[in-house]
Amino acid sequence: MNIVVHVGFIKLNLSPGRPILFKGSEQNVTQEKTDKNVLKQLRSENKKLKKELNRKEKALAETAALLVLRKKAGCALGGK
Repeated sequence: MNIVVHVGFIKLNLSPGRPILFKGSEQNVTQEKTDKNVLKQLRSENKKLKKELNRKEKALAETAALLVLRKKAGCALGGK
């Protein structure tokens, strides 16, 4: 016994004991998994880049502080 169902422009032939498969739904699941993996990789890369930027900002601040101290020490000893 076949049952024909019309949903919009889609015509579905249903028969007992036969699963209904939608080709698009399989692609959506695969695409969703791919999207999650890409998002995970991007978050990981973002975290790594933020950590590197923070390290470089600290190094720059330390260098600037050392230059200021050197300049002040030079002035105190009669330098320029």
